[in-house]
Amino acid sequence: MVLFSGPFDPVLVAAMSAIFGVRGVRTFLAPESMYKEIGLPLEPPKPESSKGTVSPLIYVNALYEIAYGMCLLALKHECQRRALTVLILAGVFMNLGFGIVVWRCSGPKKASSHWLLGVAFLVWYWRCWVSPQGMQNYRITVHSKE
Repeated sequence: MVLFSGPFDPVLVAAMSAIFGVRGVRTFLAPESMYKEIGLPLEPPKPESSKGTVSPLIYVNALYEIAYGMCLLALKHECQRRALTVLILAGVFMNLGFGIVVWRCSGPKKASSHWLLGVAFLVWYWRCWVSPQGMQNYRITVHSKE
């Protein structure tokens, strides 16, 4: 039984979009729990409090995840396979970069999930590249103005 018919399968794209959307909404609803899930420590406590605080940047991360999921879904809906392939490649760099940030702040064990997600995106990108509808058939032509 084949779960997905290919890298541009609507179910795969919709599932990835939903995952990013849910993670973004969860971050707005419970930012402290997302710190633990992401692997970053809470910000140092303010002088009047003994508990760590959340950085406003966690909300920026939530917006990124919601927007990324929306872009995946929109590009698939509009049949923009080349643009979807490039966005997936951007996901590779974002997740590997996020893994480096978490590794520097919390150690390699916490960063491994980000690196694995980056590798999963890299495999998805490679499948998009080699698929018959993928980017290997894309040719850039430059016209001279002579």
